[in-house]
Amino acid sequence: MTIKLYQYQTCPFCTKTRCFLLAHGIPFENIEVHPIFKKEMKFSKYKKVPLVTVEKNGEVLELRDSSLIISILSSYIINEGMNITELLKRYPTTTVVGEDGKSKQETLNKHWLISDEADLATVENDARKEEAEWRFWADDYLVHLISPNVYRTYREAYQAFDYHVKQGRFNGTWEGVVAKYLGSIAMWGIAKRLKTKYKLDENVRLDLYKACNKWTEAIGKGRTFMGGSKPNLADVSVFGVLSVMENLDSFHDVLTHTNIKKWYYKTKQAIEDHGGQTLNLRTTT
Repeated sequence: MTIKLYQYQTCPFCTKTRCFLLAHGIPFENIEVHPIFKKEMKFSKYKKVPLVTVEKNGEVLELRDSSLIISILSSYIINEGMNITELLKRYPTTTVVGEDGKSKQETLNKHWLISDEADLATVENDARKEEAEWRFWADDYLVHLISPNVYRTYREAYQAFDYHVKQGRFNGTWEGVVAKYLGSIAMWGIAKRLKTKYKLDENVRLDLYKACNKWTEAIGKGRTFMGGSKPNLADVSVFGVLSVMENLDSFHDVLTHTNIKKWYYKTKQAIEDHGGQTLNLRTTT
């Protein structure tokens, strides 16, 4: 099986997917997509990232939506190679109407794993239920705090794009210059709109601090990770979302004003141990 991950360096959904692959030691090719031109994805009708392609026996499948990608590949591992096409059928999409009144396709069970084993399939299993609920929280709430914080001011937006471009394959190219300047301006403006859309505090750092502390309080003093002695999918998802801020002002502020530092670096080390390499924003395999 050949797996390729098409991703942006600055996308928390992409880092979440990449961290999952590394945490499980799954070999994959990491393909950085230019955030404006997207020529790397010209083969697909789907133009959003992350996109994972799985090639086996000459057949290529496209997996979309970071949480669905994680659930499908986790279910594939659990079921010892169950056909991925069959797994996809067990994650049906349905039409839902959002708060804005617009209809969209959604996979309602995308945070759950598929298994014929009762202890994994039943909603009464407390560990699996907790894992699914916090994975949903990471997608439904935490991720929406990232852009307003990373791109809070134009200076921070430029800092983020400058750092990420330098770590990626577009460094020193005209594509990198375009991404850095146009991207930072665009995301600075988008961050302002997102702050209003999600009704965040005028000081968006406060919402981020509260979210990080809520996470560590939920883990409690009796566990190292949400998964107990080792990270589960909720740990990997929350870490993946937060890791996009690493080495930026927003990240330093979070480490200073919350209790998340110990958990963060223990999770990072656990992922590195399984992935067999140092984890950073330019990780490729």
